[in-house]
Amino acid sequence: MVSYMFWRGSDWILSDTCRNPDGPGFSLVVTQNGVRHVEQFDTIPAMLEREFQWVQTWRAHGWREVVETIPSASSDVDR
Repeated sequence: MVSYMFWRGSDWILSDTCRNPDGPGFSLVVTQNGVRHVEQFDTIPAMLEREFQWVQTWRAHGWREVVETIPSASSDVDR
């Protein structure tokens, strides 16, 4: 699964790509302020192209991407 999260003011968007849980294919799940929208695709390239279109549109309209770094298991988090 690949996820993107965007903020603009107090609004937020979460985009997830994953295998279709209900059968063959893939899903692009976009949730904006709690409202969920799902698009189904037969192939990964088609899903990724649509995701790319969404991400470019959000960036062009002033949405800011949330970038989070997850520490590796070998990092010392107690320092």
